[in-house]
Amino acid sequence: MDIKSFVENLESYSGPRSYFLFEALVLDLVQKYLKDQSKPFYSHYISPEKFEYDGYAPNGIDDLVGPTVIEVKLFRGKISLKSLNNIIIKFLHDKDFYKIYKKILIIVGKKIGTK
Repeated sequence: MDIKSFVENLESYSGPRSYFLFEALVLDLVQKYLKDQSKPFYSHYISPEKFEYDGYAPNGIDDLVGPTVIEVKLFRGKISLKSLNNIIIKFLHDKDFYKIYKKILIIVGKKIGTK
């Protein structure tokens, strides 16, 4: 499968379907990648604090050692950037977040331009 072409063709889908397709693809790839390393992975993880994350890798991923939260974003404009900004602010303002989770991996599905 040509992933670059898949991502570029997501714009042909209407509504939120393209986001869900992209997220599912990325989470499946991450799960397979971590399974090959015998590391656990949980998609659509709900933390004990009742926060929902796209994914959670309790043993990290590659150089991200320790519990790692994974967020997947497919950018389509300023609204998507605002969503990412809100996620980052949530992480930065949560004092207890870093007691449990050591890393945040944000996977972006579109190039972020200067406009």
